[in-house]
Amino acid sequence: MELNEEYSGVTEALAELAADAPPDWLRSSVFANALTRRRAKQQLRETQPTGPVAGFIATIDEFRNLLKRLDPQDWVRPLLNVGPGADTVDGWTIKDLVSHLIAIESYFGAAIGLAPWVAPEGTEADHRGMTMATIAEMNGHSYEVVFQTWNERVEALRARLEVLTVAELSQRTRLHSLHLPLHQVLTIRTFEVWTHVEDVARTIGLPPPGLDEGRLPAMTAFAVGLVPFGLALNQLNFSGKTARIVLTGIGGGAFDQALAWGEQAGEPDVVLIADAVDFCRLAAKRLFPSELRHQGEGEVGLVADILVGCAVLAA
Repeated sequence: MELNEEYSGVTEALAELAADAPPDWLRSSVFANALTRRRAKQQLRETQPTGPVAGFIATIDEFRNLLKRLDPQDWVRPLLNVGPGADTVDGWTIKDLVSHLIAIESYFGAAIGLAPWVAPEGTEADHRGMTMATIAEMNGHSYEVVFQTWNERVEALRARLEVLTVAELSQRTRLHSLHLPLHQVLTIRTFEVWTHVEDVARTIGLPPPGLDEGRLPAMTAFAVGLVPFGLALNQLNFSGKTARIVLTGIGGGAFDQALAWGEQAGEPDVVLIADAVDFCRLAAKRLFPSELRHQGEGEVGLVADILVGCAVLAA
């Protein structure tokens, strides 16, 4: 399958107020509504998006720092998961999750030229299934060994990624059933690791660390670009329709997105306004579509289906 190969321009949709701030959701709504009256993708102020390599490495570092905070008993806690993606880690402990990522980092490393790693037969397109043998193997080891093994894998990835050229980042790379430019694969991997940072934080009762202005632009643009793919997966056909998706908060932006795969955006038929980070949680299937706080304008009957189409990146 072929996905959008250029990220849309990204703007920040929420200004900072010097006066006493109103409630977050009210403030976001006011500014988001103002943004819909601007030309889509119009720059509000300069942002400094993080590149795909730096964004992925920053998220790996965030996950490592969180794992270092765990007590021994935390490693055997069952993951407290939410949303329609919860079944992807149903019954796993934090130790199982890190073991899963050992296999995924080995698989990803092989795809970019590190040590060969072959998925068990018949599981190459199965993100969870390809890792079950590694999880079973790591069950016989301590959490210290699991952490050390994962850390070795990601340090090898870091060393390889930090010397990649621009041309190499544009080369198509296999990830399960996808065949995408490596910079897009890195955005998917950033989504995955960030989602698991939130999974672990939620399980041990810590607030999620949040996403920054550097990583969010690529993540939100990529997630918006996947909406027509998600609609097609759900056999929803909106040929000729365009949505303006306005994502509020740091790193948000406004995007005109055609709702049918391969079509060009036209004048918006509907406007969907939501928080940028929550939109990413929806894309990662950690929110149900009905749980996303949002506003709609125009053909609001399209909104419910669009939200279903957003949720395509379960990790």
